[in-house]
Amino acid sequence: MAKPAIALTPDDLNLIMANMVKAGKSVTTTRYLYRIMHRVLDDAVRKGKLARNIADLADPPMAKKAETEVWDMPELDQFLTAAASSDYYELLATMALTGVRRGEALGIKWSDLDLNKAAPSLYIRRSAYKLGKEWRFEEPKTKRSRRVVALPLSLAMLLRHLREKQEANAEWYGRELSGDDFVFAVGDGTLSDPRYVSKIFRHIVQRAGLKRIRLHDLRHTYATLQRKAGQPIEVISRVLGHASEVVTLTIYNHWEGELRAAADTMDLMLEKEFHNEGEKSFVRNPLEKGNGGECRPCRSRTCDPD
Repeated sequence: MAKPAIALTPDDLNLIMANMVKAGKSVTTTRYLYRIMHRVLDDAVRKGKLARNIADLADPPMAKKAETEVWDMPELDQFLTAAASSDYYELLATMALTGVRRGEALGIKWSDLDLNKAAPSLYIRRSAYKLGKEWRFEEPKTKRSRRVVALPLSLAMLLRHLREKQEANAEWYGRELSGDDFVFAVGDGTLSDPRYVSKIFRHIVQRAGLKRIRLHDLRHTYATLQRKAGQPIEVISRVLGHASEVVTLTIYNHWEGELRAAADTMDLMLEKEFHNEGEKSFVRNPLEKGNGGECRPCRSRTCDPD
C-alpha cells in the first residue's frame, strides 16, 4: 500500500532503491531517481507540507568509484589524530568507530550507554535534528534501526573520560549530570547545530590534508573497512541499522567485486582438491566439447554467456 509523503521514512526510500537494483536497474538510474525524490521532498519542505526532507537520511547506492568516497585505515587514523585536539573529537570518533549517523550520534544520552569494561555498548533510541531554531527528536521507525551497537574498548574509555569532564562541567554550572543529558552536548548542556558539526569536520579534513569526503561518509568508511576486515554482510547491516542485507548490498554495490573474488577462490580451491584426488574437476572450460561436439552444461560461472 502506498504511503503519503508525510509518513515516509529513510528506510522506505532505501527499500525502494534496493528493489530497483534487485530488479536489474543500474546504479546510475537508481541514483537519478533518488535525486528526483530528493528534489520533490525539498519542494514539499519549502511549501510547508513536510517538516524535513527524509531523503537526507537515506543511503543511495554508491557510485562505482566508491574508493573516492571513503578512507582507508591509515587515512582514518590520520583523521582521528588530527581531530584529537577538537572539542568535537568524541562525537567524530563515535561516528567513525561505530558507523552511526550524525543525527543518531547527537541524540545519544548517557542512559543509552553501557560503558562497563567487559562489553561496552550503545543503544540507538532516537535521532536528533534541527528544524529552523527548534530541535526535533525522532524514535527509530523500524526494529532494526532500534539497535544495540558494540563499542570498541578504546572508544568506551574515551567516553568514560568525557563523562568525567562533563560531570565537572555540570558542577561548575551548578547542576548534576544525569542519564537524561546528551553525551555530545556543549558546556551549557545544549546540542551543537548539525550543520556546524559538519563544518568542523570539513575544517579538520582540510587541515589534515586528507582527501575530501562528507561527514556521512564516515559511515561508509566504517562499513567498507569492516567488510575488508572480513565481517559478514548481515552483521554490518545490523550494526548500521539497515532494513535488510539487500539494502546494505545496494548501497555498497562496489563490494560485488570482492564477493565475486570470494566465489572465484572457491572455484580454485575445489579444482585443486579434485585434481589432488586424481579426478577431473567439475569446474569445466566452457569451450571444452562434450558428446556430439556441443558444450555440455557446467556449474562454473564461466558458462555465463555474458
